[in-house]
Amino acid sequence: MVEEGHPVLIKDLLKDLYEKACQQKMWGIVRHTAGMLGKRVEDLAKAVTDLLVRQKQVTVGMPPTNEHTIVAPLPENELRTLIHQAYGDDESTAMLTQELLVYLAMFIRTEPQLFHEMLRLRVGLIIQVMATELSRTLICTGEEASEHLLNLSPFEMKNLLHHIMSGKEFVISSVGRGNFSVISCKSSKVSKKSQIGGFLSPDQTDGNEAEPDRQGQWLRRRRLDGALNRVPRDFYPRVWQVLERVSILIF
Repeated sequence: MVEEGHPVLIKDLLKDLYEKACQQKMWGIVRHTAGMLGKRVEDLAKAVTDLLVRQKQVTVGMPPTNEHTIVAPLPENELRTLIHQAYGDDESTAMLTQELLVYLAMFIRTEPQLFHEMLRLRVGLIIQVMATELSRTLICTGEEASEHLLNLSPFEMKNLLHHIMSGKEFVISSVGRGNFSVISCKSSKVSKKSQIGGFLSPDQTDGNEAEPDRQGQWLRRRRLDGALNRVPRDFYPRVWQVLERVSILIF
């Protein structure tokens, strides 16, 4: 490109866009341009190592075809390459993955109980469940929820991830200009009838409100635990006890 008779590099234009987006706190553009510029979040390699040394496997990418497993510490350049290979041309999600890995490492250092009964952290599925929860609370389509997710500020992204990991209930509050805030909800109910309607058939939503709420609560909890690979307490020792009593296994 040429500007006032001087050639302008696309990279320079991206840098200008990135800096302006940072100043105006347009976080979706910040994440996308950061990915296109090949930026890395600070201490990415250390964050992944903190997860691995606590005996957690880490996967990036969306299953089943593009999921990559990290089982040993890697240099930051190799980590970034692996993450971007997993997401192809989706620079925004690749940068979001780096961001979430750093937050997960913070949580496992300060609140290790959040990771009990979890052997593998599948970041791609965590991103999916975060978008699903936004779709549920904002009552919007999956595509709109993904857009809202990418536009969350770093603080709200970390806050939402913590709520997902801890199982805390939350509501989403609009703070203007398309931005949202994650607020803890003290209510014991998981969701309102209208918010779980998409999970249930029309016949099920017509009866007593308590029953649909209860059904929606368990369905949502199972979906969250499935995405987080969280199993019941003492699940693996009990499976081992069963296997000890089995003489032959047929696969």
